[in-house]
Amino acid sequence: MGDKLGPVLWQLPPRFKADEKRLEALLVQSSTRPRPSRDEVGKFKVKSGKSAMLAFEFRDPSWFDGSIYQVLRKYNAALVIAESGGHWPCEEVITADFTYIRFHGEGGSYATSYTADELKIWAKKIKKWQKAGIDVYAYFNNDVGGFAVDNAKMLIDLIR
Repeated sequence: MGDKLGPVLWQLPPRFKADEKRLEALLVQSSTRPRPSRDEVGKFKVKSGKSAMLAFEFRDPSWFDGSIYQVLRKYNAALVIAESGGHWPCEEVITADFTYIRFHGEGGSYATSYTADELKIWAKKIKKWQKAGIDVYAYFNNDVGGFAVDNAKMLIDLIR
C-alpha cells in the first residue's frame, strides 16, 4: 500500500487476557516495517527506518494497565480509544505520536447515530490532541442505519 498505509488495527477479543511479553514480541517483529508519515503538504510518504503504525483495541480490561501503556509507548503504538457508550473498555490514553478512535455507537450496538453535542465533545478532544502534535485517525463503524458517513462529516465540520 506504500504511502497510502495508515495505522494497522489489531483488535483483540474479550477473552484474550493481557500478556505484556507477547505484545512486546509482536511489536519487536513489526518494528522493521516502513512507516508512512506526513510531508509538509499533508500527504503521506514512507520514511525508511520507522515502524508501521500499529493500533491496539483491547477488549479485556486486564490490558488497561500502566505496564502495557509503557510497552506501547516504547514502540510508538497506539492504544485505541474505543467509544462504545461503555460496552467495551476504554481509556483515553495517548501512547504514540498518533491516536486511533473507533466510534462503535451507543452501547457498541453499531446501530445508532451520534448527536451534534456528543461529537462536539470529541471535536474538542481531537483539536487538543492535534494542537499537541498528535495525528488523529477517527473511524465510525459501518452501521445498519448508515449513520457513519453523516457522523464523520459532522465531526470533520466541528473540527474545522
